[in-house]
Amino acid sequence: GIVFESTKEGDTGLVVANLPEGGSARASNQIQIGDELVAVGGTDVTEKTPRDIAPLMLGPEGSAVTLLLKRREKTRTVCLRRGFVMQNSPGVTILESDR
Repeated sequence: GIVFESTKEGDTGLVVANLPEGGSARASNQIQIGDELVAVGGTDVTEKTPRDIAPLMLGPEGSAVTLLLKRREKTRTVCLRRGFVMQNSPGVTILESDR
């Protein structure tokens, strides 16, 4: 899975906050803590609030979602399979990796 959190309270954008032990996202080595979420399913989210981004993450369990992530000015696309989505606090989302 992947845990995202707001970059700053009330600010726009999300960053990867955690990659749980044993998860396929961590094992894939494609995603690192601190990666910035740029787009979800082709929709730019850099100027959106976590509340605006959350519906883009939602979908049927097992369906695919494509994320564009940025690290040190380089972007890459990662395809994930939706497992479950949990909102413990604003801006926190968990997805299961497709790999």
